[in-house]
Parts: sequence; C-alpha cells; structure tokens
Amino acid sequence: MYNSILKGHFTNPQNVGEIQPSDYHLDVSNPVCGDQIHIYLTVEIGKISDVKYKAYGCAGAIATGSILTETLRGQCIRDVVSKPNDYWMDLLGELEPQQVHCQHILLDLIQQLKDAQ
Repeated sequence: MYNSILKGHFTNPQNVGEIQPSDYHLDVSNPVCGDQIHIYLTVEIGKISDVKYKAYGCAGAIATGSILTETLRGQCIRDVVSKPNDYWMDLLGELEPQQVHCQHILLDLIQQLKDAQ
C-alpha cells in the first residue's frame, strides 16, 4: 500500500517532461526492478529555475520523480547538495519494505548532482 504522499504524486505527477537543453541531466536506473528516472535541470545564478523528469517504472518511481522535482524547484544548488540524506528520505514518507528502492533512487539522483558540482 502506498502512503498518501506517494499516492498523491503518482495520481497527479508534477513536472513531467524534458528540458532541452538543460544544465544538468541526471539518470538513475535500478537493475533489480527496472525503474528509471531522468531529471533535467536548468540553473540561473546558482538557483534551480526549472526542473522536469521522466520516469519509467512503478508508481513509487513516478511519485519519487514528482516529489524530487517539486522540492528542487527554486532552491539553490549549494543548499540542495548540503542537505543530509535523512532530509531526502523523509520526503517520501513512511515506505513499505518493497518501496525502499525509491529512497535509493532519490539518493542516487542527489549524489549525481553533488558529483556534478
């Protein structure tokens, strides 16, 4: 069963699409379940001005992309990469054991953004 946070973002996903060209393009895939998320970011003066995503996979993966993009929009890159992992994991709410892979996907995306700095 999906929590209300995931359910809301799965049934009404935000920021779906691509940005071409983008300043950052992050890709994560989970070889176990096959989920894939692609994040596209544009940045102006150190702040995320636009963000879109495409997700292929389960409802949790689609919701994770929506939650992450909603959270990133308008934030300074410096602030995003300095937040602890717990902050990012808490965005998804309480997860069932089979949904924990969504946390890993989200953390992998944030790590890619850190590595790009």
